Amino acid sequence: LMESSPCIDAGDPSILDPDGTNSDMGAYYFNQGLIAAFSSEIPFYTNSNLITVSLMFNESISDINSENFVLENCEISSIQNDSDIFYIEIVPQNEGLLYIILPENAIIGSNGIGNSETQISFIYDVTLPVYEFFTNAASPTNSSQIVTQLIFNEGINGNLNNGLTLHNCSIDSLSRTDTSFTFNIFPSNNGIFEVNLNDNIFFDT
Repeated sequence: LMESSPCIDAGDPSILDPDGTNSDMGAYYFNQGLIAAFSSEIPFYTNSNLITVSLMFNESISDINSENFVLENCEISSIQNDSDIFYIEIVPQNEGLLYIILPENAIIGSNGIGNSETQISFIYDVTLPVYEFFTNAASPTNSSQIVTQLIFNEGINGNLNNGLTLHNCSIDSLSRTDTSFTFNIFPSNNGIFEVNLNDNIFFDT
């Protein structure tokens, strides 16, 4: 239903819609209550020790405070209101799942109807993935093509082409799994060749 629909509150007066108002005509009701929604630019998997989330409502709200929320594995460090958007900074306490919930009816709107429940969650992980290279060649070698595996101790995200620094060699990628990459190393000239892993390219999932 549209906000101006004559079907709003025109249904059976003995039945209430979920927003507490008289029932609307039709299969779906128009929510006249206070609608809240979280959002954040921080990804679900994060190693950030300060997570900013925004909370918006479908009408102007004068004030909220930390007591309005349910928190798991985090605490609120600040709440700021900027043009009717509340910016909430939360600090993770331990690695793992954390979330912030605005429970139903924690805030009452101008028509006396409480908010819908909303929540946002993250996985906080600051433990770096552990990796190891494995190859089918010994040193020194006269092989012109060396099959190599880069294996992590957990699932990771990242791009192999951006993740390696090469010296006196080139590579091509053969395959990858959630925890590993398999690739060929092609030495360019006689002498030492190296493949090094770059920092902050591969992140655990």
